[in-house]
Amino acid sequence: YEVGDLKKNSFSEIWYNSPQLQYLRSLTISKLTKCSKCQLLDSCARCPGLAFLEGGDLLGPSPENCRVSYATAKIHKERRC
Repeated sequence: YEVGDLKKNSFSEIWYNSPQLQYLRSLTISKLTKCSKCQLLDSCARCPGLAFLEGGDLLGPSPENCRVSYATAKIHKERRC
């Protein structure tokens, strides 16, 4: 996922002016169509990078993050009982 060229621009210019990075910073939970409806959203440590690596979609769920979130929720529920 290329966001700039350090041979042409400084890191700072890329960081603040890259359309791709501006898009990433503009993301909100409501734009995450599947994740925004998940019952574990409040406790999820969702990683857009991992979602992209695993499924090719920054806005999609990461199977690994989902697995960890469900396992953590199960442990918390068992400890409360």
